[in-house]
Amino acid sequence: MLIIDSPTLAKLFAEVFEKLGWTVTVANNREAAMTQIAGNEPYDIILLSYRLSGTDGVQVSKFIRSLEYRMTTAIVMLTSSGEIIDEAKAAGVDEVLLKPVNVSTLIWAVNKHVG
Repeated sequence: MLIIDSPTLAKLFAEVFEKLGWTVTVANNREAAMTQIAGNEPYDIILLSYRLSGTDGVQVSKFIRSLEYRMTTAIVMLTSSGEIIDEAKAAGVDEVLLKPVNVSTLIWAVNKHVG
């Protein structure tokens, strides 16, 4: 699952992962993300931006971890600020990647937590 405000970036990431044979779900805002996370669709990994419309990635991560059936779902956060790494880790984020992120680093992080 991708939770990214930028439709352009979300489309780019989705295309990369789909070419690798992965099924991708995209949420572009807080409401869509919370609805999809609270649903029953299984997600191996959730890749999200720190900055999100109406919330931030730390709050979304806390919500994910509050759901018992999402405790083992890997969370990878993208951020431009190294200052939030400790806060993100405390919220249950498994990996924090600093922007700009290249495609190979993104694939490495997903494979690290899924493979």
